[in-house]
Amino acid sequence: MQALPGYKKCFVCGKDNPIGLNITFFRDQDKIRAEFIPESKHQGFKGVVHGGILFSILDEIMGRTAIIT
Repeated sequence: MQALPGYKKCFVCGKDNPIGLNITFFRDQDKIRAEFIPESKHQGFKGVVHGGILFSILDEIMGRTAIIT
């Protein structure tokens, strides 16, 4: 797998964004892979990840998939 570059201030993948998710995305042939373990600060309701967080990750994955295909 190959780690994909990201913009350092990006909310989803930025390593220099202190309030971001800091997710690293990988290219695995024709797939994009990542791992995200949500914390309590990512909740919309108790025990439920906020939908905005989930869709931010989905948006990032869709954009990266479009780039590699």
